[in-house]
Amino acid sequence: MGGIRDIVTVDWVKKAYGFGFPYTDDDGFAFPDALWEITIESAIDTMEAEFGVELANGVGVFTDRHDVTDRDGGMYFLKRLNRHPVQEILSLEWQWADWPGTPLPISWIQLREWRIGQFQILPGQESAALPLQVGLPYQGLGGWSSYTPGLYTTRYRAGFEEPIPGTLSATVGTNVVTGVGTSFLEESPEGEVVHRSIIRAGRHIEIGGEIHQIRRVNSDTSLTTVAVMAGTHAGVAGQYLGYPPAMLDAVGLAAYMLPGDTQGDLIVGAGIANTSCSFDGLSTSIGTTSSATNAGLGAKLINYSKRLKARVALLHRHWTAPEIQIL
Repeated sequence: MGGIRDIVTVDWVKKAYGFGFPYTDDDGFAFPDALWEITIESAIDTMEAEFGVELANGVGVFTDRHDVTDRDGGMYFLKRLNRHPVQEILSLEWQWADWPGTPLPISWIQLREWRIGQFQILPGQESAALPLQVGLPYQGLGGWSSYTPGLYTTRYRAGFEEPIPGTLSATVGTNVVTGVGTSFLEESPEGEVVHRSIIRAGRHIEIGGEIHQIRRVNSDTSLTTVAVMAGTHAGVAGQYLGYPPAMLDAVGLAAYMLPGDTQGDLIVGAGIANTSCSFDGLSTSIGTTSSATNAGLGAKLINYSKRLKARVALLHRHWTAPEIQIL
């Protein structure tokens, strides 16, 4: 899959955020696609940096190293991963400097909050041999040091796109998708190293190369899409594109700013108050509003900026954790 770009296309941004304007210069030539594409890429990159989420590729495999202090053991090594949402923690290793890493049992990991990549290390029934003076990691580092950089290495998969268990089927010209072996309404329990999301309305699915927005989830084995199928798909694998609508909205609003600002520099961007045309004299006049911020694209961009600020604040509450430092 192509990540969020499969949804946030040039045509999508124009229809969702730029309806009512021609997006041509004063001579009638359409804006180049490059103008739209560069601002979409910039918006995706901005939101990835803002929230630490994986958008560009849909899903990726990342490796983080975690520092440790002698107080971490009392919290069972409560740590956060750099990229999220986390779909699966693939491995955990104890590594001292450049010595070869020692794998720890994956069952020791408790994925506590997949949205922000928070996990803990809780030793269980499986055992591990660690080169520590005092044995198990939750007992601390003994007399070595109160702080050790990069002691644990975590490899994990993160992103909003995940495979749907089972198979999907749909018929051309209809908008009902049925599943076999699926669990659309069941989320994996907290603590498991593999997270499976609930399929939610407003998100998207991929079936047989088609991408559709979900209108309604009917049951664990049935859902309804907004548009009808272009083809028939029988027993195929499906992909859940779980990008939250608020995240798509933030990317779309940010992506529209440059084309909207460019259109606003042109005659029609200020907001047309009146027009007149004289045939014999071959003259045309256009009267605009007295202030570009009272109507037209100026007002639209101001409103969009306010919406974007509100969306970013909302998304921070859901997809990032507060940064608190105790000195």
